[in-house]
Amino acid sequence: MKSLIASASLLPLLIMGLLPAQPTEKQEADDAAIEKINTLLADLQKELEQTKHRASDLLAHGDIRGASTVYREMAAARQDSIDAQLLYTDFLRDVGEGDDIALNLAVRTLEQAIARFPTSAKLWENLFRIHEQRGHREQAEQTYRDYSKRPDADPVTVASMARLMKDADEAKAQKAQAQYHTQRFEAEPENPLIAREAADQLHKQGDKKGAINILTRHTAANPSSLDMRVRLGILLLDDKQNESGEKELLAVLRIDDEKHVAHQTLAKLYGKQNNPAAARHHRTELIRIRGGDEEEFIALAQDWLAAKEPAKAMLVLERACMEFSESSELAWMLALSAHADPQNREKAAALF
Repeated sequence: MKSLIASASLLPLLIMGLLPAQPTEKQEADDAAIEKINTLLADLQKELEQTKHRASDLLAHGDIRGASTVYREMAAARQDSIDAQLLYTDFLRDVGEGDDIALNLAVRTLEQAIARFPTSAKLWENLFRIHEQRGHREQAEQTYRDYSKRPDADPVTVASMARLMKDADEAKAQKAQAQYHTQRFEAEPENPLIAREAADQLHKQGDKKGAINILTRHTAANPSSLDMRVRLGILLLDDKQNESGEKELLAVLRIDDEKHVAHQTLAKLYGKQNNPAAARHHRTELIRIRGGDEEEFIALAQDWLAAKEPAKAMLVLERACMEFSESSELAWMLALSAHADPQNREKAAALF
């Protein structure tokens, strides 16, 4: 369709004799060149795919050296291709975790490729990421500076490099902080403030097991540290250790039934486990201790009524009516609950 429109737009010029009716030699040469480039690109893409398939087959049989040879020969044969160099260096990065020889080879390949293709953002970024992967901050910073000062530098790539360096610095700082608090904990394992800080720092880094270990040792050294025992129970549940987490929280409540976070956590656990009776009990205790909004009271009372426990619903609603004395809905539900309870039915008329 576009070619028809283009032809139509050129028709007046052809009629006036300002354009030749037949393609010129230059146009024919340009078309031939474009067709040749497209053919070369298609051949290269096919060659890259064949290389990946061959290497994947070798890796499937555990032949890492053979796969490396396939990629290396491809990169050497197609030094005119950025994609070929990236294919090889990506392989070296994947299999070379902790292998200095493989990563040194990847760095050398990328540096040589950058010398040939200095404007390629992908090559610069991959070189930067390898330096970061190895913890070579000076080399990473130098790569960032060398690329960012280029007038043709890609702003998105520059921003990505800067963000990665910032994230790495923050992670390093968090690790140092966690080590500091862990050392303090080793000196005073019974101190709840120090134990909480050490556990929280480890948890922030994703070391859930480490945080659990800190709190387990702390609560063994200081069994009366109930808030930390609640925290331990929550972390155990978060780590899918449901039985241990539940046991710890129930043990805390046997000592102090006012720990509302323990009730809240157990209510959620039993709700997920399809244990409505246990969930209702802990929701009721939670609302008794810290109160709630009108909707919470209504939902809990409705659950007690549905469970044919109108007396329990009345206890919830009596507390609710004290907190929300102007709520006609709560007053009506209290009267309804009283009417449903044989022992309180005679009070219902006065409540309606």
